[in-house]
Amino acid sequence: MSNPFQNILDQQKARFQSDVTKTYEWRINQLDRMERMLTDNADAFRDALYSDFRKPIFEQQAEIAVPLGVISTYRSNLRKWMSPEEVDIPKGLRKQGFQGQIHREPFGGGVRRKRIGLERPGSIPYQAAS
Repeated sequence: MSNPFQNILDQQKARFQSDVTKTYEWRINQLDRMERMLTDNADAFRDALYSDFRKPIFEQQAEIAVPLGVISTYRSNLRKWMSPEEVDIPKGLRKQGFQGQIHREPFGGGVRRKRIGLERPGSIPYQAAS
């Protein structure tokens, strides 16, 4: 049985693997677009929430306000969250010039991946993904 959406999924995967989604500017643009979609269509969302689920007005408001709050938090913290985090490594490795860092990166499908690396100037980095 063929998946009628496979071509779309393959295109999305290829775009993601191009690393375009890793830039600060791209991520901020996506947050801005999500915010605009929610605010520009708030009345339509509220109408749909009432007609489809009979949600009362306070729940309709929450369905819009909560994601807007999350977007605001993400926008405020994104640079910090994208910055590498220095971590302790064994003393023997540190004496040899290695450094330990955690790089948080998107992993497609909404799953976040941590890339953990040990690097020494002039060496090939050792990486472990979790």
